Amino acid sequence: MSPVYSQRPDPAIAPEEPVTKTIRARYREGKLEPLEPLDMEEGAEVTVTVDHLAPSPAVIDPIAATAGAWKDLLDCEQFEKDVYESRLLQTRPDVHW
Repeated sequence: MSPVYSQRPDPAIAPEEPVTKTIRARYREGKLEPLEPLDMEEGAEVTVTVDHLAPSPAVIDPIAATAGAWKDLLDCEQFEKDVYESRLLQTRPDVHW
């Protein structure tokens, strides 16, 4: 069996550990502007992952987003007939003077 050697890290050399921090930023004029302060040196390079929330079609145009939603759910001719028939019904009690 061969011996296993391990190398002890030099305490004078601190290894760089990645620091992960999630922040909010605003995209303006082709640049991302952090909305909170960052604790890093000027000019430091970072890796950026962008999670962009695209607006839903309902936010863009609520009328277009709901167009056709009732299609095939309602018989319009029967509905119109029912409305006119219900107007012929008298639901109030007769008033006697």
